[in-house]
Amino acid sequence: AFDSFNSTLKDVTELSFNVTEGKIYDIELLGFYRSTVLTMGCRMGVRLPSGAGTIFGNMAGAINNTAVATELKPSIRAIGSSATTTSAFIVTTAVAPINQDHNVEGRLVFTCTTSGVFCITFGNETTGTATVTLGVNSFIKINEMN
Repeated sequence: AFDSFNSTLKDVTELSFNVTEGKIYDIELLGFYRSTVLTMGCRMGVRLPSGAGTIFGNMAGAINNTAVATELKPSIRAIGSSATTTSAFIVTTAVAPINQDHNVEGRLVFTCTTSGVFCITFGNETTGTATVTLGVNSFIKINEMN
């Protein structure tokens, strides 16, 4: 499990991989997270600590269905070396119930222009006292294309 105690997005090494210049990657992500507080969801995103490329797709996250009636599914259309690049992450809202699995998922296409490392990032929705944990049953499926 990967624990987060604040809203700083950190690399999840188990969900990160090397990318090669000239390759296109079809990426499916399914993450399961738990929060210790009703008012705390998660942040999940993408970044390139090394390398370069373009990305498009979306991420979707579980919502507190007693507070929000619409789906949370923003576009992911930017990737950079910073985990806080605009349009490179999702922020889910509060969870219900606490301490049970909620999901965050993504369907992304990354075109690599300079070889490097592609990272999935994770953190709390906001700064606070909650512990938000990304479960060990989370996974990433990568299809490399030419």
